[in-house]
Amino acid sequence: MSVIHIYFLFALYACFLLAFVDGSCRELNDCSGHGRCTLNSKCECFEGWGSDLDFTKVVAPDCSARVCPSDLSWGDMSTRDGEAHQRAECSDKGVCNRATGKCECEAGYEGAACQRKGCVNDCSGHGTCVTMERLAKEYTAFPLSAVSYVYDSSNSSIAWDSKKQMACLCESSWAVGLAAGETQAAEYFGMDCSLRRCPSADNPRTT
Repeated sequence: MSVIHIYFLFALYACFLLAFVDGSCRELNDCSGHGRCTLNSKCECFEGWGSDLDFTKVVAPDCSARVCPSDLSWGDMSTRDGEAHQRAECSDKGVCNRATGKCECEAGYEGAACQRKGCVNDCSGHGTCVTMERLAKEYTAFPLSAVSYVYDSSNSSIAWDSKKQMACLCESSWAVGLAAGETQAAEYFGMDCSLRRCPSADNPRTT
């Protein structure tokens, strides 16, 4: 057997071995450049394209579909008593654009993963849109209270929406609170801070 024949057989064997080890995913567009071809000629997608680490129900066989950001679901089925709101793509309140990997949120929801419920009319320019977690601690939030409450999802599964539900904290040109010299009603009020009160003071006819 000549040296040329030996080299030819060696090259043929090498090609066969390479195909056996890596598999062939030509029919799957070589995993679209976003995955690895396994021994059984199936694509194992990279993260962000349908890997086991991604939270998605849609995985393209050729790894051609992007995965969108995920957060706690707004309304999934409970897996057992006291346990629900698992992570979901677009928080189950949006549609994933598989070409861009961005969520197209339903009306009223915002954030990269549609994870927040926005404030009405963006507080009309007279308030700050804050989370329920922050609102519970705010001294000037209504109803007014001398007690500071804790509504934090890290401490309780009941408060799963503490960073998801948003509300307006309306502004006021005068001090609001329960202490002396403070008024128990803010200047701007309403769900979207669109209503405005006139200044008030003690009734001179009272003692």
